[in-house]
Amino acid sequence: MWCWPASGLRCFCARTVYALSNVCRHQGGPLGEGRIVDGCLTCPWHGYQYRVEDGCSPPPFTEVVSTYAVKVIGGEIYVSGEPLARGKNPRARVSG
Repeated sequence: MWCWPASGLRCFCARTVYALSNVCRHQGGPLGEGRIVDGCLTCPWHGYQYRVEDGCSPPPFTEVVSTYAVKVIGGEIYVSGEPLARGKNPRARVSG
């Protein structure tokens, strides 16, 4: 996993390329320092979880982190500066 500032955003990426906010909705923890457990990104501070495919917490929780459109072009990763609609899938589309 790695995290970097992109156009002023704090983003997180995993092996399959998804882009989610790096800030946990619970207490602002650094999600990029967490682990993916059972398909959920887990905050290292208090264990809050978010599904990487849509940024939603698993039931019964309702927290959602922002997700961002991602493209991989020629081995470079491009992340949109605008968040997607709540619960929208940010998975990368691999292009030429």
